Amino acid sequence: METCLHPVFILNDELKSSCDFPADALAAEGYIYEVMRVIEGKPLFVEDHLKRLATSFLLANVRMPITVETIQSRISTLIAANQVSSGNIKLVLKTRTQAEKYWFAAWFIPHFYPSPQTYSQGVSMTSMQLERKDPAVKFQRDWFKQRISEQLKLSGAYEILLINNDCITEGSKSNIFFVKAETIITPPEEQVLNGVTRQKILAVCRQQGINCEERQVCYFELADFEGAFLTGTSPKVLAINAIDATVCYEPRHPLISRISRAYDQLISDYLNEK
Repeated sequence: METCLHPVFILNDELKSSCDFPADALAAEGYIYEVMRVIEGKPLFVEDHLKRLATSFLLANVRMPITVETIQSRISTLIAANQVSSGNIKLVLKTRTQAEKYWFAAWFIPHFYPSPQTYSQGVSMTSMQLERKDPAVKFQRDWFKQRISEQLKLSGAYEILLINNDCITEGSKSNIFFVKAETIITPPEEQVLNGVTRQKILAVCRQQGINCEERQVCYFELADFEGAFLTGTSPKVLAINAIDATVCYEPRHPLISRISRAYDQLISDYLNEK
């Protein structure tokens, strides 16, 4: 079930009271979705998020119900109406037909941002054999969310590491990077949901002269890496200290710290330009 924070949300083309939020309906499968972060009252990398949203519809071979420009305007309306300076917004959309009562919605969702201590100490992951079908399209999948939730409760880990045919793909809500010999290694784009943060990190690394390698990563390689980190809308760049309680990494690896600082500077520069 979805949870709506703050007084109002947007349903189709109207502002509505959160008391009228149709949680079950908007949690249904079939919606294409996007989640973006708001900092200082500004939607972070909104252009990139909406470009990926449009790409999801294109790859799914379905028509977007409204334009990217209209969505961006409604995001601004949502932020202003709720007077929110920090948080996460979720968008859900599906093709507009006469049979569809709800074809667009945007609202603030609960979020968790790691503390300074968590960034310093890193987080643990547990692996799971699970394949995300059509990873480039952000479809809501209830069965996927349920299995991930159950595994997180059982393991107590921060995040689930997805494995397919003994190859690492991504986290359940994140992308993953590894460090070896001053090189950043990550699974190839076609095997993962290509997160906006992932795209920015690859760009930052190239700007910084850090060697980046996109290739298949096998599970048995984990012990060969010097460090690892995950990326995502809420965690940004977050070091991993252990995977499956058998492979341990130094969360304060200097290259990870360098990338994290560079990404924070990228965010600052973006916000200053808005």
